Amino acid sequence: MGGTGGERTTPAPVGWRGWTVLGAGAVAVRVAYWLSGPDPTGLRSDAAQYHEIATNLAAGDGFSSVFPQLAVHATAFRPPVYPALLAALYRVTGPSIVAGKLLNLVIGVAVVLLVTHLVRREVGPTAGWIAGGLVAVYPPLVANDVNLLTEPVSLLLLVVIALELTGRTRWWLLGIETGLLVLTRPSAQLFVVVVAVFVLRAIGAKRAAGFVAVVVLVLVPWVVRNHVQVGTWNLYTSNGFNLAAMYSEPSQADRAFVDPVFDRRFDDHRLAQFDEAAWDDEMRGIGLDGIRRNPKYVAFNVGRNTVATFELWPSINDAAERLDDRNPTVRLVGLPLFYVVTVLGVWGIVRSRRTTVVAFLGASGAYFVLVSLFLVAPPRLRAPFDLACCVGAAALLAPWWDRRRARRGRAQRADALAVDDAVDAPVDAVPLST
Repeated sequence: MGGTGGERTTPAPVGWRGWTVLGAGAVAVRVAYWLSGPDPTGLRSDAAQYHEIATNLAAGDGFSSVFPQLAVHATAFRPPVYPALLAALYRVTGPSIVAGKLLNLVIGVAVVLLVTHLVRREVGPTAGWIAGGLVAVYPPLVANDVNLLTEPVSLLLLVVIALELTGRTRWWLLGIETGLLVLTRPSAQLFVVVVAVFVLRAIGAKRAAGFVAVVVLVLVPWVVRNHVQVGTWNLYTSNGFNLAAMYSEPSQADRAFVDPVFDRRFDDHRLAQFDEAAWDDEMRGIGLDGIRRNPKYVAFNVGRNTVATFELWPSINDAAERLDDRNPTVRLVGLPLFYVVTVLGVWGIVRSRRTTVVAFLGASGAYFVLVSLFLVAPPRLRAPFDLACCVGAAALLAPWWDRRRARRGRAQRADALAVDDAVDAPVDAVPLST
């Protein structure tokens, strides 16, 4: 089910030069951003935890981490797919931060090329090249590809799901891909519903049910492992942390994110940190209790996160950007482009909503933004929305570019005909002198 519901048109083949230029440009932009960053070989916050888990996994110590305790222990705080991918690399290279960042860079470039192929096939050749070019240079997406975070892998899986939805739509493969996405990005736990709606429209209820069953089968081993090793049936133990960080009494008093691991107002819960599952339950209870006592604070938090997500008050993201090692100068210079692409992208998504790939990526971006608005919303979590806006902007701009190119072609042909007519015109006879 692709295109606008009619028969899909096959784009004209493109020589290797176009793909090479696009891929080389994407690599060059990411390398330049990486080398200009605050700490090209360092790690902070979430990236440091992914590196630690991958290092332990590669060393044979299992999926383990120090956080939030003082000793290495089995953990379910982070999703497993990205650390497992890093660990496979570390088995070859050793625990190398540079190697890990290079892996993310390669994955980011793969996203650029796959988006180009997908949009060329489903929307049109011009839209494909515009979308690929935007994803190749768009600062919010480039910044994600040079640090040890899950965003590049999750975007790759999202694009692969879109390719399958608009191609053969094999429900079992979609189930595997969606399950892997849930095990890559904690906020994707309910994303199964979004994909299921599109599967239902494409191939019917029976296969959509099979899709959901496959997703469950992919998740079951991780859930059982969490129960055996961590003591919880939950997919992740970070949900309680996020609720406490955003809705606890200390958070509401500060009207800001409060880290329950380090803030002294959580000292009464320090011993619970040595039982990750119990600590997750306690933090979840604290967060939910804060919501029950002051439900209006949910609206405040959503409003603040909306301002942060859409860069309506850019300085509110300064702390999160520093923790993610993003270049502050590039971010400020790139903000005008972010505003333009976001406006054009949303407009293009609405205009092209009957095109399956645009509708799916738009729905995906909306889902991930909505989840972030209720919890934490650093700019990097906006990646699916940014990708959707690049595609939406491409779908909007492509017809204009094609018309412009057609007018230029007609003008050039008219000029050529005028020259031909002038050459072929009869020459008046000139009298000979006597």
